[in-house]
Amino acid sequence: MAQSLEITSIGTVVGGRVEPTDDHWGSPVITRLNPDFPLEVVQGLKDFSHLLVV
Repeated sequence: MAQSLEITSIGTVVGGRVEPTDDHWGSPVITRLNPDFPLEVVQGLKDFSHLLVV
């Protein structure tokens, strides 16, 4: 029997790169969090130097 998986995003990227490139990783990016999620879902992210957004 096939199983289903539902994924809900915790936010939307609204700023940053227009086209994918392999440099300029310091470009600022704005992410608007989904108001249905509490701020705790991103707790501790500031302690990391990089974040992969898919």
